[in-house]
Amino acid sequence: MRRFLLPKGMSPDIHVRLEEHGTAVWNLIDGHRTVREIISLLARHFGEEENYIPRVTAYVMQLRKDGFIQLTIRN
Repeated sequence: MRRFLLPKGMSPDIHVRLEEHGTAVWNLIDGHRTVREIISLLARHFGEEENYIPRVTAYVMQLRKDGFIQLTIRN
C-alpha cells in the first residue's frame, strides 16, 4: 500500500471542483471507453461549441499528466 506524507489534519482524499466540461468528461471515463468514444458521446451536448474536440483532448491529456488517469493504446 502506498502512503504519502500529509500535513496534519488534511484528508488523503482529493476533492476538485470541475467545470461543466470537465465533469462531463470525468463521468465518462470508465477504464473501457476510448478518448474517441468519449468525444463522440459528448458531441450531443458540446458538439456545437467551438474547439470542443481539442478541449476534451487537452483535458484528458492533462488528467494523464497529473496522474489521475492512465492511457493505453488498443490494437
